[in-house]
Amino acid sequence: MNKTKYIIPFKYNGDIRRLLNLEAVKNHFTSFKNTDICIVEQGITQIIKDSLFLYNDKKFNKSWSLNYAVKKAEQDNYKNIILGDADPI
Repeated sequence: MNKTKYIIPFKYNGDIRRLLNLEAVKNHFTSFKNTDICIVEQGITQIIKDSLFLYNDKKFNKSWSLNYAVKKAEQDNYKNIILGDADPI
């Protein structure tokens, strides 16, 4: 069975509404059968439990997050990879 990895890049800016929105998006996609959610978090400290954490004390780099997570998903033998974003939903 082919599993799907849904990748969401994220950097917390101190606004709790962003975390609440991210949680709502994560909960929505968690219900999709055979889909694993991957939140790629950039920051100085890890805020989101179970995120794929990338240390970054500079400006958010969405492309870096996506590229890193796609390579990891390919290593984990995911055949379907969706690049997402928490903001539009």
